[in-house]
Amino acid sequence: MSGAALALAALAAAPAEAPHLRRAGTATQLVVDGAPFLVLGGELGNSSGEPAYLKQFWPKLQELGLNTVIAPVYWDQLEPAPGRFDFAQVDGLLADARANRMRLVLLWFGSWKNSMSCYAPAWVKNDPRAFPRAQDSSGRGLEILSPFADANRDADARAFAELMRHLRAQDGRAHTVVMVQVENEVGMIPEPRDRSAAADALYAGPVPPELVAYLADHAEALAPELSSLWSARGRPRAGRWEEVFGPGPATAEVFMAWHFALRAGGGGGGQGGVSAAPVRERRAHPAGLPAGPVPERRTAAAPARRVARGRAGRRLPRARRVLPELRRVGGPLHARWQPAVRAGGAAVAGRRGERALRFRRARRDRLRSVRDRVDE
Repeated sequence: MSGAALALAALAAAPAEAPHLRRAGTATQLVVDGAPFLVLGGELGNSSGEPAYLKQFWPKLQELGLNTVIAPVYWDQLEPAPGRFDFAQVDGLLADARANRMRLVLLWFGSWKNSMSCYAPAWVKNDPRAFPRAQDSSGRGLEILSPFADANRDADARAFAELMRHLRAQDGRAHTVVMVQVENEVGMIPEPRDRSAAADALYAGPVPPELVAYLADHAEALAPELSSLWSARGRPRAGRWEEVFGPGPATAEVFMAWHFALRAGGGGGGQGGVSAAPVRERRAHPAGLPAGPVPERRTAAAPARRVARGRAGRRLPRARRVLPELRRVGGPLHARWQPAVRAGGAAVAGRRGERALRFRRARRDRLRSVRDRVDE
């Protein structure tokens, strides 16, 4: 074989460069197949990601001028029984996106979706002893998997790892999938934090030193709400949660944001001082998808059009009249509460305080009112 042929063979065998984020001056670019890629994205409804149902909408998505579809992947469908994985939904999305010359951004509906654990598999939901729930202040279990239980973390992480391995095997060169979001809109509803025994013990304990160190090192760059909480207490460098941030629901949400961030980033759920290193390792997952911070959904998508549909495809009475209002008020109750991990998972940001609590309650009441009208 000639040298040129050997070079071509080596080039063909070499792994293609994975989609990744690249800084360009003050901008951050998504690079796909070696070139900047501008996402013109439309996001599907929560339960509209089944290929058979979605097939009728691909022509409409093309008419909208989209080049990317933001689609959910459901843990309960991916792993219907412990250790048994079914990738039919994922493979169907890949095939249909390629047939329509579009890219995909996948949303992992694992432990949480809009706070609740509605897309966790039945074998997880039906065994709260093995997979503990978050609790309210009366000790009642909620439909929210606790981030303080290692079993919850491990089960979700195994399923997510299988998804990423499958994507690497099926899409490692085509790059139909350009991004994957880990979990979706986590938070606590209606109370600001988990009241389980494990959560109470950590809340009564010290703030992890790596969080306090980050606050001190980035004091001038913190989100205003977080900065005001810490500054109001004199910017202490150590202490329990309420000593560092003050009593109240805002501190409870900072506490939960920290532990959700550790949990989603691959850190331990049961230790208050877990290193941020697992977060960095999770971001550089061996599936070959982009390293670096997990992109927020809104930065991934241009103004999106939604395909609205219930899980079983049923239409609600009077839906035509009230669907616009449902879309307006039916977003995540924690839309203004955005826990984030920056610089290796150390900073926690989000809208905090009594004003945010009043906002959530008002939005919840409005949504209930609209749902009552739908059911009439």
